[in-house]
Amino acid sequence: MKKTRVVFYARVSKDTEEQLHSFEAQKKYFEEFISRNKDMVFIRGYADEGISGVNVKKRKQFQQMIEDAKNSEFDLILTKEVTRFARNTVDTLVNTRLLLKYNVGVLFTTDNIDTRSNDGELRLSLMATLAQEESRKISSRVNWATKRNYENGVAHGTMPYGYKRENGKIVIVEDEAKIVQQIFQLYIDGYGTRRIANTLNEQGYYNATGGEWLPSTIRGMLKNRKYCGDLVQGMSKTIDFLEKKREVVKDESQYYVCVSHHDAIIDKQTFEYVQQLQENRKSINDKNEVKVPFKYSNQNIFSNKIFCGYCNASYRRIKRKNDSIYYKCSTADKKKRVFCPESENIKEEALKDIIKQTAQYFKVNEEDIIRQFEDVLKEIEMDLDEDSIQGIEEKIQSNRSKLEKLVDLYMEGLIDKEIYFHKKEEIEKETYELNQKMNMTSQTQVSVIQKVKNLIETIKDKLNHWRDMSDTLIKELIYKIVVYSKEKLDIYINVASYQKISYENGGCLCYRM
Repeated sequence: MKKTRVVFYARVSKDTEEQLHSFEAQKKYFEEFISRNKDMVFIRGYADEGISGVNVKKRKQFQQMIEDAKNSEFDLILTKEVTRFARNTVDTLVNTRLLLKYNVGVLFTTDNIDTRSNDGELRLSLMATLAQEESRKISSRVNWATKRNYENGVAHGTMPYGYKRENGKIVIVEDEAKIVQQIFQLYIDGYGTRRIANTLNEQGYYNATGGEWLPSTIRGMLKNRKYCGDLVQGMSKTIDFLEKKREVVKDESQYYVCVSHHDAIIDKQTFEYVQQLQENRKSINDKNEVKVPFKYSNQNIFSNKIFCGYCNASYRRIKRKNDSIYYKCSTADKKKRVFCPESENIKEEALKDIIKQTAQYFKVNEEDIIRQFEDVLKEIEMDLDEDSIQGIEEKIQSNRSKLEKLVDLYMEGLIDKEIYFHKKEEIEKETYELNQKMNMTSQTQVSVIQKVKNLIETIKDKLNHWRDMSDTLIKELIYKIVVYSKEKLDIYINVASYQKISYENGGCLCYRM
């Protein structure tokens, strides 16, 4: 008597701890099953490890099994359950029908369904539909749990270069953080993403996967808010639970944002400045715009710094045949002056002279300027009242006491289980929010005070050199210049807090921002 040639198909999920679903356990199970049936002979086993049963197209061993069936290498496939075979009703029926076409049946041992029997397909379709519905429910539960985690500030997904997950928290990887800071600084210095990637590769640095840096990687990092301490989640969502298809959520109001969620590698001011630089460069390099040669080279000290006081457009750099350089409102340049008639051109040398005059103003008024910033520091230290943190700590301690009393009441049988868990959840939620508030408050205090202290030291150091006012210093310290006319400009110093200097007809007025 000819024996039935039998193979088995097993699928092992990585996220399960049940040994019966491991490959070895399933292999043993099927071998014992075959040994009890004397008309069967074992050929081989197929298994896909750690791959969801939702989509059979992604299972290499499953596809190989279909191909081998087509070549008549066996007569029957053993598998435990419909859920191990496929959770998609259509996939299940399509593949079992295809296998029957190749004269190969499928026996689901646990569900007791044999596709070779007369009622096999009817019973299978019912079981497959139930399996698909279970897959949908699981997907729905996972989505619900994920949203709750988003709301509670629990970070999902892989960590970007510069961070790692440690005990459930996002922590900085110091060596990588230095590279991240270098990337942001190079971009501010005028480097493009390709040049930054090439620079890092030349310096022998590797990306997060151990490969070479790519411009696309740099672009993604420059936009990633995790680097300034914010956690932004929910930027994509599942639109097809069967195929695991996702789409980008374009409405930013639907994002889950936790500000100052973890330690920042890049301060928020620098991060926002880089976002503005990206917008400016994108605008200028648009196909309908005039491209400016060497716009972002290190040679151009005013790159991305000059703006029109009337239309807010950036000024573009123009070089005449005699090598003289001047700056012109890009709106007036592209659309003639009809759209920005008030804007005026300004020569580069004239602009440098004005900046040197403002620098001289700083030198003459050095003591007064330093005193202004020291006054600001005192005001901040007074405003950031230590009592606020102490008050939060007292509330947290009070909640701990409440929780201990609640446990005692429950253990003594004075309150029922439902009340206990309801009150416990309330207290724990409030305690979590208080801890978050305390962390944010203390981080803000330290950050603001340190920034102002750094600013004072920077001002003291730079004032000693401003008399010469080299191109390098201009590029380093000038954040933005707003031009109203050749004789009227607002100059913003690029330090921890902006200081605006209004220049008009040779005179200067200084404002704290």
